[in-house]
Amino acid sequence: MAISNRWGNRRGPARRRGAVMEEINITPFTDVCLVLMIIFMVTATFLNTTPGVDLDLPDITRADVDAAPDITISLTQDGRVFVNSRETPFSQLTAVLLPYAQKNTGQLVVIQGDQRVPYGLVIQVMDASRLVGLTNIALAAEERPAKAESD
Repeated sequence: MAISNRWGNRRGPARRRGAVMEEINITPFTDVCLVLMIIFMVTATFLNTTPGVDLDLPDITRADVDAAPDITISLTQDGRVFVNSRETPFSQLTAVLLPYAQKNTGQLVVIQGDQRVPYGLVIQVMDASRLVGLTNIALAAEERPAKAESD
């Protein structure tokens, strides 16, 4: 003979219409929270728009910021070249830039050069970019606050 509980069935309390549920099922809530956490973790890696190269950019009084660059070329004071935060030998710069140019020649190339970088190196990087067909080039600088004019 089967053992029955006080509600008259073998599996648990009977669910009557209008009966108050005494426990909360948090499994769906936990699932949603875990999915949101994964989404935030994945998207947080794409939010870093500044390159990982530490540069001392020259100052300007007014900056025009149009759009985020597609390609960022950073030049350090010791002559190292970084394309989108990846170190690249200068001799291979055109080979690294060529796939970007084949994808779309209208991409924005931003050259970030340390203040102490020789002017000739900046010109050589601009020339390498134009050589592969990337002609939309901008130079990066840090905006400094304008000084108040005194009469």
